[in-house]
Order: sequence, then structure tokens, then C-alpha cells
Amino acid sequence: MENTEETQEKLDGVIIVGEDVIEVSGNEIIIDDTDHCQQKAFESNVENYKNSLSSTMREKSMITLSLYNSIMNALRCGKGGKKVGIDVKFYSWCKTHFKIVLNADVEILCSIKNGTRIAVMEHYYKILKEAHLKTGHGGRDKVRYETGQHYYWIPSKVIDVFLPTCVSCQLRKPLKAHVVPTAIISLGFMMRLQMDLVDMRTRPDGESKWILHCRDHFTKYSWAYALPSKEAHYVAENLLSLFYQFGPSKILQSDNGKEFTAHVIKDLKIMWPGLIIINGRPRHPQSQGLVERGNSTLCDILGKLMHDRNTNHWTSCLLPAIYSMNTSLAQGIKHTPFEVVFGQKPRVDLTLWQSIVEQGIEDEDDLPLSIREQLDETSNKNNAENEGKINVQRRRIIN
Repeated sequence: MENTEETQEKLDGVIIVGEDVIEVSGNEIIIDDTDHCQQKAFESNVENYKNSLSSTMREKSMITLSLYNSIMNALRCGKGGKKVGIDVKFYSWCKTHFKIVLNADVEILCSIKNGTRIAVMEHYYKILKEAHLKTGHGGRDKVRYETGQHYYWIPSKVIDVFLPTCVSCQLRKPLKAHVVPTAIISLGFMMRLQMDLVDMRTRPDGESKWILHCRDHFTKYSWAYALPSKEAHYVAENLLSLFYQFGPSKILQSDNGKEFTAHVIKDLKIMWPGLIIINGRPRHPQSQGLVERGNSTLCDILGKLMHDRNTNHWTSCLLPAIYSMNTSLAQGIKHTPFEVVFGQKPRVDLTLWQSIVEQGIEDEDDLPLSIREQLDETSNKNNAENEGKINVQRRRIIN
């Protein structure tokens, strides 16, 4: 390239020049925009994988849009489909695996096994990309878990094919080096809160030069705050905000540097009797295992979100990064931290609400009658369950 000012990075068979992707295939060079090139590579690899399957597996391992419509038609016709040429064995297969669900007055094909929407091959890239971004560029397990909450019939191999096509994951390095932690036992939510400061002075964003990262050891739930410095009063202000919303932790484990052992932090014990501050040795991840590991994840996600959004302002990506961490599968608990803390999945009925938005509905009064009745029914059910829990607690207190 003659223009030496353009940033160039190289992968196997791919050269990145600014926002362009140059794909090298033998002697052939193809220049294309990033997303289109990623999708093209993904679809080509998926097609190759499909063709590698046996003839009996190939047709039904991945559902194309054409097959999707055939299944819908077979289910609509029912047993009478034989009169219009629908194969009996095909209808039996459809009836065993699929059902038609009315979603916001739109018919969609869902799995009988778990009720989630059937994904078609032509939409794999869009579905996997959304899941990948929502999990903060999560790996195979997190993407599989996220897609499984809303879609069905996406082979695991397809996810493995998708992940290497993400240029951000291939190019973007974490903002900070990873550390290797050791395990600490915890017994419940907010029993042990670990915290640490991430030094961002080499990449300041305006006045923000530090990140205060707090993580509940039991649920893996995280909080993060941008700070102008590591002075005690900045740390204390954010700790107070966290504690006022979620209650104080029983054990506050922290680095024993000036930022956490200052008088203002210790005064928290006066405000919440029983609060115990345990200080780990500074810069030793063995005593701060969970939050140090969380720092690595946070910096990874921050770097990739900044690359996606083409920005150097990490403060604008801090909350999205924390949300991705809290709503992604945590291997240690086999759930999302959000689900453990709040008792429900972070993106409930995503397909339903996407359908509502696509119909241009912006006001609750304009919702279809079936949806309004469903919301009322859910609300009444939740009120009854909450009342039952309150009565149980009252009886326990009285006894």
C-alpha cells in the first residue's frame, strides 16, 4: 500500500486496512466492507460444513427458509395435507418436532421441546452476531447459552464456524494483561464483595483515569465506576451508591493500598455494623481472585466494544461492558449473574418484543389484545406469588 498512514493488521488470509477487509484467496484479492466480508466467509464455511454431512443428515440438520415454509404449510394442513401432496412421513416429522405459535398476531415456528423459535439457516449470521455482541464478544459457551434462550436448531458446529469470523475478536487485544487467580469460598449474595482499581492512566478518557470494579463473589455480579483519581472520597461515594441500592456486604475484600484503607472507606463500618474489611496483599491476585479475573474480562470486552464503535472513549463503553458481563453465562454458577440476583432471565420474551417493535407499536394501548391479556395474567400471577412469599415470611417471624 502506498498510503503508509493507514493502519494495517494481518491475519491468516485476511488483511485489515482501516475499515476495509482485503481477503486473500490464492492469487485472488477481494476488497470488501468488514461486516459483509465476515458474513460472506461465515456463509461459505457453513455451506462447506453442510456439504460435508451425510445425505440423510444434510437436509434436516439446518433448516433453510424453504424448508421452514414447507414445515409451516404441513402443520397448517394437518392430516389433510396428504390430499395436497404432503408426504405422510414428513408431516409426522414436523408434528414431532415443531409447533406453530401466534406471537403478536404473527405465526412463527417453534420447537416442541423447549418452545423457542426455530432459526433458519439464512438468519444464522444475524442471530449469532447479536448474541456475540450481547455477551460482550463472548466465547462459544456464552454464545451457545444466549442463542439457546431464544432460538433452536442451530448446530454447535455453526457457532464454532462463526466465532473466527469476528474481526474484533481476532485483532483486539485486552487493555490489561490477564492474571491467574485461586479460589475463595462464599456463601451468599453480598456476603463477600471484592473490589479493585483498574489503572487507566495510560488511556485517560477526559478526567476519568481509573475504574473502580466491584464484584459479588457468590453471584459473580459486577459493578464498575469511572473515577478521576483513586482518592478515598471518590471510592467512598460510589461504594455508598452501591450499598444504598443493594445493601452492604458482610465482607468487603480489597487491596490494602491507600485507595481502600483510607479513613473514609473504614467509616463504612460505622454506617453498617458488622461490615468486615479484609485487605488482600497489594497486586497479588491470589487473594483477589474473582475481581482480578473480572478485571481481565472487563478489559477484554471494553477493548472489543471500543473497536466495534470506533471510539477511544472507554467511559461510554463501561456500562454496556458491565451489562454484558452480568447477562452472560457464568461458568461457575451455570447461570447469568443477572438471573441469580434478580430471579429472572435478563432478556425475557425477546422475540415477542422484537415483533412488537417491528410492527411499529410504541404505546402500550396499541398492543394486540392477546399480548395485553398475557401481561395482565403475568402481573396477577406475580402478585399472587409475592403475596404468598410475604405470608410465609410473616409466619416465620411470628413463630
